[in-house]
Amino acid sequence: MFTPSVACPCPLVRLRSVKNDPKLVAAARELRDRWLERVNADPSLLTSQGKYDVGRLAKDETVAPPVAPPVAPPVAIRQLPQAA
Repeated sequence: MFTPSVACPCPLVRLRSVKNDPKLVAAARELRDRWLERVNADPSLLTSQGKYDVGRLAKDETVAPPVAPPVAPPVAIRQLPQAA
């Protein structure tokens, strides 16, 4: 691993941590608690409802049978001539 042989001459600047607004934190907790109460009362709210139903076919579509990949014709194996 690379380790510098000389310490960095520039001083490290520590940023002051920003505090969250207590009113916003309380509001977020209240919303979370309300949502958890609703989910606990009716767990069906958590079921996934995707935008597209990819397993469903259109009305006029039919399913084509799977097609086997094409098979290459057999190749004749050539041998080297016999050494004397």
